[in-house]
Amino acid sequence: MSDRNVTGIWEDLRFPSQGINPVGAASDPVPDTNLSNFPGTLLFSGSAQNIIGGVAQMPHAWMAGTAVRPHIHWSKPTGSSAAVTWEFYYRIIGNPGDVVAAWTGPLAATLAVGNPATTDEHCISRFPEIPLTGYNESCIIAWRIDRRGDTDADNNQARLLEFDIHYRANKRGTVKEIPGT
Repeated sequence: MSDRNVTGIWEDLRFPSQGINPVGAASDPVPDTNLSNFPGTLLFSGSAQNIIGGVAQMPHAWMAGTAVRPHIHWSKPTGSSAAVTWEFYYRIIGNPGDVVAAWTGPLAATLAVGNPATTDEHCISRFPEIPLTGYNESCIIAWRIDRRGDTDADNNQARLLEFDIHYRANKRGTVKEIPGT
């Protein structure tokens, strides 16, 4: 038995910023339309709470029941040592027939790599992992990310490049078209 079958391999379930629609809150992040910058990315305010949200379906290659690790790729158009507060909320919708879970959060982001004091440096911040014990392939996770520009220490914009979820994969897919049925 190979190590891959025991522990799986890591893959990304990706949500590039240009593919995320703001949720219609009073103050959504704005898409960067400046072709000299990073067009298609989302700029979060340094003076308001901005919110984005989405839905993720776990792929058929996912090692069912294993925890997943959400995180963001981001940068500061104006680098500084002032802290940016990112918060994460999620709820498990699950598979057909599952009881929908309550929202969990806010969960704070922790800087994993990068230096936010450097202008436009690619930073990665992690959120706590999401336990998915007992769920099958194709289960659904609803998620929301807030930048708390109204209360954090940085009054400048923060740029979201991408949100993604690391998951373990141990197969190419499932035999059943609708897992768990």
